[in-house]
Amino acid sequence: MLIGETGSCQLYSSPTDQPAYIQTLLNDLGPPNNSYPQIQAIMYFDAKGMYNPPEGFCNWILNPLVLPGDSISGVQEFANLVNSPAFSPVVSEP
Repeated sequence: MLIGETGSCQLYSSPTDQPAYIQTLLNDLGPPNNSYPQIQAIMYFDAKGMYNPPEGFCNWILNPLVLPGDSISGVQEFANLVNSPAFSPVVSEP
């Protein structure tokens, strides 16, 4: 199974900011929870969006900067997600 599109707007504040949102994905998909073992891949919607909340134009692009209140950037947290054991290659013997 593949998650075809997910993302978090850069305008959202904690707990739905990019690093927290991606950390939630990691907690659900990776060990020790492994809540969804059938998910083998994930695609992040890394683009400007058309959604315009009251705070301003929404931007889903992964933020390379650590924002106030965060200890890690969106890019760093996504790297943690894709390098987690949840997405380790599965090798099967014929």
